[in-house]
Amino acid sequence: MTRRSEKGSFNPERGGSPHPPRRKRGGSGEPPRKTQAGPTRRLTGNPVVPGAAEGTALVTAEPLSFWGGLNTATGEIVDRRHERSGQVVTGRIFVLPRGRGSSTASACLLESIRAGTAPAAIITAGTEPVLALGSIVADELYGRSVPMVVLPEEAFRSIRDGDRLTVEPDGTVTVDSPGED
Repeated sequence: MTRRSEKGSFNPERGGSPHPPRRKRGGSGEPPRKTQAGPTRRLTGNPVVPGAAEGTALVTAEPLSFWGGLNTATGEIVDRRHERSGQVVTGRIFVLPRGRGSSTASACLLESIRAGTAPAAIITAGTEPVLALGSIVADELYGRSVPMVVLPEEAFRSIRDGDRLTVEPDGTVTVDSPGED
């Protein structure tokens, strides 16, 4: 068996790949190509709790129980079985298909609004009366609420993590997608 000892070459005793290393874009001095940011899109939804907000999307495909799943003092998702465990919702537009579980979720959202750790807005694929109640009561008690918008399924699924979102009181959601490397 022939062995090659040149840098980047296959050597069965050292492991590695018999294929030459891939050349990275920009290796000849030109800057790496970036895709352009996607066009601004306007989605029309139902404003369950009207209000205006802006922020970066935190998207999850899984429902979340705010009771036991969200630390209201920090805004961190603490449900260790949830795909977004460890992420912080504070100031973000939280995009989730629906809530899960206890009616105490309204009290948890209410407390996070009081503490200043709530999401900037919540977007769901279906009406969430329990979460809406927490936001409505917070508006009555503290003069602050979290806007909540229900989007049609296709529009809901078009939002990507990291998209820049603007929520309008009429339920319009403007989506600006960042460019990718």
